[in-house]
Amino acid sequence: SPPPPPDRPPPSLADGPPAWACAVGCNVEAMDCDMRPSQAQSDAQARLLHALGEAVVPLGGTLRCFGSRATGLQTSGSDLDLTWLQPQDGTTPEDSRQWANGELHRLLEAIGGASRIKELRGGGVKVVDCGPLLASCAARARLISPMRCSGAPPVLRLEEKGGDVLCDLTLNNWDGLRNTALLRALGASSPSFLVLGRVVKHWARRRGVADRWRGR
Repeated sequence: SPPPPPDRPPPSLADGPPAWACAVGCNVEAMDCDMRPSQAQSDAQARLLHALGEAVVPLGGTLRCFGSRATGLQTSGSDLDLTWLQPQDGTTPEDSRQWANGELHRLLEAIGGASRIKELRGGGVKVVDCGPLLASCAARARLISPMRCSGAPPVLRLEEKGGDVLCDLTLNNWDGLRNTALLRALGASSPSFLVLGRVVKHWARRRGVADRWRGR
């Protein structure tokens, strides 16, 4: 049986010492300042975005940024989220998945230039060293094609030399663009939403409770 209700409601934040709420607010703002991306990181992401845009031009479609960089919820550990918008092809989900995989493979070839694409053992992942177009921004590109039963879309990932993720690029991620528009509107209406959002995001990441690739 469920436990009985408490005799009285939980204490309110207003019940604490007079300076307590102010001290919490100051600490949250200090944490937010510490976890903001540096200017160097922002500049590096801007260069990567420009270089990828140049790679996409001959292939058609447009590149759009979504996620934390576009919403203002970016922290120092945030990567770049991009989606490549093109007219959708395929009459079934599997047809569309195969089409998206083929388009991202074309972009992988453009990024690699003359570099040879390697398929990792087990299949599902192809890797290429970045050619001249992106060599100053990233070390390698990785095309991840999840198994059909997983339902996850294929992703083109740009990485640093040490393996840290710089950018995830998908095709026609309309859900991501819609969520970004909503969060951007919330941030524009209340700047404190962005501060709290960045702190909560940092907390969730540190404790392993927010990972979209693992369904968290």
